[in-house]
Amino acid sequence: MKEKFVVVGVGGTGSYFINNLINYLNGKRKNTYKVVLVDGDVLEDRNLLRQGFLKKDIGKNKSKVLAERFDKIAMEHVDIEFNDFYIRDINDLQDIIGEGYDRITLVSCVDNNMARLRILLAQYTWFFKNNKDIHFIDGGNSEWEGQVIINKIEKGEEPPVIFDGEEMKYNDKNKTHKSEMIFKGNSNWRQSLSRGDFELSCDEITESAPQNILANMTSAVSLLRRVFDRKNVRLQFDVSMGLQEELEVEESDNEILKDIISFVNTDGKSLIYYDGEDDEVESNEGHEELERLEEDNILEKIEEELEDDYGEDELDDDEIEESLLQHLDDLYG
Repeated sequence: MKEKFVVVGVGGTGSYFINNLINYLNGKRKNTYKVVLVDGDVLEDRNLLRQGFLKKDIGKNKSKVLAERFDKIAMEHVDIEFNDFYIRDINDLQDIIGEGYDRITLVSCVDNNMARLRILLAQYTWFFKNNKDIHFIDGGNSEWEGQVIINKIEKGEEPPVIFDGEEMKYNDKNKTHKSEMIFKGNSNWRQSLSRGDFELSCDEITESAPQNILANMTSAVSLLRRVFDRKNVRLQFDVSMGLQEELEVEESDNEILKDIISFVNTDGKSLIYYDGEDDEVESNEGHEELERLEEDNILEKIEEELEDDYGEDELDDDEIEESLLQHLDDLYG
């Protein structure tokens, strides 16, 4: 069997899970595996407290560091790749998943529900196009508590979701699919669509909920457990009390999936399909700032200061503009 693992998020939980996964796959020599790590984050000093990295890794992309590290110990039947970007669009994962495998396993170690929603919908999209086994295993935790769930779609099933361009429709012909996702049981799931660090300001990141290394490592081990047995259960744990339990998935309870489809077809479409507007705003940021400075007569003030410094000869506004633009480009990139 040929199987591909796509692991999204290789920070707190993901960095420990990768270690477990590669060692586990090394022992399964009858099959061939490709493991793709996906994360756009760069390691910072503060990450070393609870993530599986070394000081020498600071300033480097997390997925690249781990891919290069574990490629050295991976057996010949295990191939490791990385993608150093964030998942902003469900189509980002389509290219990564690709074709030519008997089973796809998506593993989510992300820290926000927006990314989880994108991965979940990427799973349904890929199955609609390929009708092969694709499993989504998701691990998430707060400071002390966490859970691991699995959402399976098997070859031969009716596609649970039908896609027509960017429009989605629930398929009533599928009577067997048991959707299991982080949003189940949460009537306010739309308000839980928190963003990832790359979509937050520095102040918001500082105020985000802390995590605990024991909870991260417990989540990582629990993820590997689901990789091994594929049991259709929800595993919950509380490391502060030493508790762990598994809950059976209810039969064909897909109301939350229908609600997600309704949301994506209306208000949520711009959150699922990335249009690149952020990049355009970022690239024009320096020039917009220049326009603001001109409106506030800042350029005139700069010219007066330069005349005081260099004499009373009239200065060229174009030269001042060019100098200021260069300064803004240095600030904003």
